[in-house]
Amino acid sequence: MKPCPFCGGNNVVVRQFVHVPDSQLDDAMPDVDRYAWVVTCSGCAADGPWRKSEPAAVYAWNRRPDPSMTPNQSTPDDGA
Repeated sequence: MKPCPFCGGNNVVVRQFVHVPDSQLDDAMPDVDRYAWVVTCSGCAADGPWRKSEPAAVYAWNRRPDPSMTPNQSTPDDGA
């Protein structure tokens, strides 16, 4: 997994939670069912997006721009 985008730390972990329906988290996690997965930085406690599966949570965590690229450069998967 990529390092944390906030603190640069490499101590990131994938966590699973049981989603309680009709809780206050419903608005914060609209894309999850019974179980929710999230990547969390152990250094600064930053969370990635909540997802329905572990691979999807890892993919979402890793799917961010390369900080070495400028805004005008294209990425390999943007179709440019």
